[in-house]
Amino acid sequence: MPTENISYDCDSGNYTITAIPSAGQSGSTSITVTAIAPDGLTSSTSFDLTVFALPVISSIEDQETVIDYPISLPLQITDTEGGNLILSAISSGLTVISNENISFSSTNIITDGSSYTLNATPGTPETITLTLNPSNVSAGNTTITISIDDHGSIVEQAFECSVLSPFTVDENITLSAVDKSAVAFGDYDNDGDLDLLIATSHII
Repeated sequence: MPTENISYDCDSGNYTITAIPSAGQSGSTSITVTAIAPDGLTSSTSFDLTVFALPVISSIEDQETVIDYPISLPLQITDTEGGNLILSAISSGLTVISNENISFSSTNIITDGSSYTLNATPGTPETITLTLNPSNVSAGNTTITISIDDHGSIVEQAFECSVLSPFTVDENITLSAVDKSAVAFGDYDNDGDLDLLIATSHII
C-alpha cells in the first residue's frame, strides 16, 4: 500500500480515509493515522489492512454446438485465500442459450439449482464443469460471461458460443457416386464430438 495511495476527506469534522491497493498486489499492512494540533501536539492510531488476491478463472476457448445439443466445458478457478465463492453466468443471447440453461457442477459446489457456491481450497485450482444447454428452436451466437463474487469483489471471464442448426435426415438427396442415400447428425461413436452419418442402400 503506497503512502501516496492513502488520502482523507473531512465533512463537518467527520473524516473518511481512502486507501487504494497497488494493482495486482495482495497481503497485509499496518496504516497509522496521525493528527497534529496547531501547538504541535500529536495523537496517533493504527489499524491493520489485509488486501486479498482476486480469484483467477482459466481461459476458455470459443465454443460451437448445435440446437438442443448440450456441451460441458471443464475449467479451473484458483483463489489464494480460499473460502466460499459465488458463481454465476449470463448469456447475451437468451433465445440461443437462456441463463437458466447454464449450470456449474463440482464436488465442492453447493447449489439449490439457481445459485452456486464454490468452497475453494486456498491456493489449489478447483476443477469445475460448466454445462450449456442450447435452445431447441433458435440458432445463433451468444456471449457467455462467467462471474465470481469474492465477498463483493467481482471477477469475470467471457467467451463466444455459436449454436448451429442441426442436420436433418433427407432420403431424397443424391450424393456423387451414392444412390438412395440419407444423412443424419449425432454422436455415433460416443466420443463427445458431433458426427455426420451418411447411409445408402447401394453404391453406383
